[in-house]
Amino acid sequence: MDDPDAHAAIIRHIPLGRAGSPRDVEGIMMFPSSDHGAFATGSVFAVDGSMTTL
Repeated sequence: MDDPDAHAAIIRHIPLGRAGSPRDVEGIMMFPSSDHGAFATGSVFAVDGSMTTL
């Protein structure tokens, strides 16, 4: 974001206290196609810094 005040306001509402990055999403995106997800048949994962717990 270009506006540091707006960015800080958004970050204040994220329980983990920081913005997410592509690296934060990488693991959950790779899980279904990996050997670790071989027995998974479906699920919903919230990758939102815990925003859905509010």
